[in-house]
Amino acid sequence: MDKIISDLKYLFVEYTPPKMISQCSINQLQRLTQALVLYRQNQQSSNQIKFCDTINAFTDGKSHYQRRSEKFSKWVKSVDFFDNLTDEQKIDTVKMSFTVFDRLERAQMSVKVFGESCITEKKTTLSSYCAVDWRTVNINPETAMNTELANNYIKTEFHAHVNSILDDVCKPLYELQLSDTETAFILAQVLVYYRNEKVTPELVKKFDELREVVIADLHYHYTKECGMEVYTNRLLKMMNVVNSMKKIQADRVRKSELIRIFNIYKVSEKRTDFNCS
Repeated sequence: MDKIISDLKYLFVEYTPPKMISQCSINQLQRLTQALVLYRQNQQSSNQIKFCDTINAFTDGKSHYQRRSEKFSKWVKSVDFFDNLTDEQKIDTVKMSFTVFDRLERAQMSVKVFGESCITEKKTTLSSYCAVDWRTVNINPETAMNTELANNYIKTEFHAHVNSILDDVCKPLYELQLSDTETAFILAQVLVYYRNEKVTPELVKKFDELREVVIADLHYHYTKECGMEVYTNRLLKMMNVVNSMKKIQADRVRKSELIRIFNIYKVSEKRTDFNCS
């Protein structure tokens, strides 16, 4: 991830959001929403999207991160203060936010593309052009050991992680049927949302303030644009989805750290791209 993210530095300087986003003067949530629509503009429908027969646990993961982290870096530039961050803060933003953002965004898009089949038939979108049927897909663990025990362990972890997202995130998202504006709102909730020793308190504070702004913007959207005066229950359900995704990600990170310390997967020392979180 470090190399992939460092390769994105040119985007922080060269990429400028389209005028439809940069000149959107109403509020921050509207800019995030417009950027999200652009982010998803190439998404294939359920009749068009191709299903993967095989997932290579690590090499496919690396190429997936490379493509989608570039898209994420363009989306997050629609945050009004992003260009004023230091290069280190911009990189920390991507490091701390991209993985959980991508999983939450793909969960919502899976529901949007496949409807109830996302849950009942375990179908999810990996990208705009690729989907997975988790009942039939072949998982290639790519472990250095290549033993039945090690391979089965990785396959079990893959399916357990997917099942938790389907049950705790996709199912309530299907019931909610979020609009683009609501989706942009929940995605803003997972940007730099926790503190650790590597991230400055100033960066976390900036994104906490962003969340306060988009909550006010969502109130404006509900009351002025939708004529919805009472939305507390819906907002609570949306935040429950966000908290479920955060919990799944936290569990994943803790497990990944144990895997790294004890080298459970026995990944080759030559594999500098290994990152199972």
